[in-house]
Amino acid sequence: MKKYYIIGGGIAGLSKAFFLLNKGIKGENIHIFESSSHLGGRCFSFYDKKLDRIIDIGTHLIIGANKNTISLLKKIKSWHSFEKIKPFGFPVFDIKQNEGFIIKDNLKSIKKFKNENLQNLLCESIFNVSKSEILPRYFWKNILRAGYLGRFSAQPYLAKNSLYEDLIEPLVNLLKNKGVKINLGHKLKEVRIEENRIKSLKFDSKIRIENNEVIFAVPLDNLAELIPVLKEELECEFSPIINIHFRTSMRVSLPNEVKMMGVINGFCHWLFVKDDVLSVTISDAEQYMDRSEEEIAREAWEEVCKIRGRVAPFLPNYRVIKSKKATVKKVNINKNRYNIYDNMQVIGDWMVEDYPNSIEAAIRSAKKIS
Repeated sequence: MKKYYIIGGGIAGLSKAFFLLNKGIKGENIHIFESSSHLGGRCFSFYDKKLDRIIDIGTHLIIGANKNTISLLKKIKSWHSFEKIKPFGFPVFDIKQNEGFIIKDNLKSIKKFKNENLQNLLCESIFNVSKSEILPRYFWKNILRAGYLGRFSAQPYLAKNSLYEDLIEPLVNLLKNKGVKINLGHKLKEVRIEENRIKSLKFDSKIRIENNEVIFAVPLDNLAELIPVLKEELECEFSPIINIHFRTSMRVSLPNEVKMMGVINGFCHWLFVKDDVLSVTISDAEQYMDRSEEEIAREAWEEVCKIRGRVAPFLPNYRVIKSKKATVKKVNINKNRYNIYDNMQVIGDWMVEDYPNSIEAAIRSAKKIS
């Protein structure tokens, strides 16, 4: 029986294995190869000794419009692990005006949405680039996808525990229970091509592919290295993201006890609260990547304290995570061009037209090609 070799153990690769199982493919015929020591890609969480807490590499927000993500979570029986943010709405604080407001109605009726700074916040949060760097059509299509389809579509959800525990771990456990072969620490070194087919994959040892399928679920730049014929056209720029996690001596709160808040005219973009950990996301962060971690943490904390109406007598324990290649700046995708060999498929969030790099796009990509 045909075997399926999935290169990459991020959310796209794991989702692909799940959808193959749903098609009736036996788990023993599905093999996942991940170069690192863990699964999940940017959906990874880890125990931080300095903070003595489990933290996500980056905070990922799920909204009701993410139908593929929610469907997958329900199928792996983990949707209950995501918390609906109440009350409904997106609190936003304007640093310059020193005031806050809430986006809570249908976007069609929100006059505040005409605020250029708010549009920039949404663009940088969703696409990780400034609004000037993307087509207006692309921006508004994704805004409308969330806003005009009703309150459920715009409803935000966050993982109750961690993204790994609530999404990746139950998915991986299901795959293992179904017999899917997962190989960690297996870096693909060479892809051999003959007669327009992938003939073998070289890790530390060689695997002959014969009449089997190879699915690449790797970042765009990794694919360019593995398939040199695509290298020139896959050249692109990346947008970095900085995440800062602060551990306070007691439970921390934002105005009105909200669990998340957007920031405009400031240094931070989004704030998230979970007990005694406050997390900050700075999108499109290229201009800050060369700054020291202490400088970044200090400026972010001072802004957090201003929003909370408090002074900042000292800097609490923190962890700064700089993701240099967090997202791909949108490229013109020719899907057929990338599946250039007869037994080759390419999936990933960057492959989905008119969607930002996201969990939803990664799962959508895996599902559409399955």
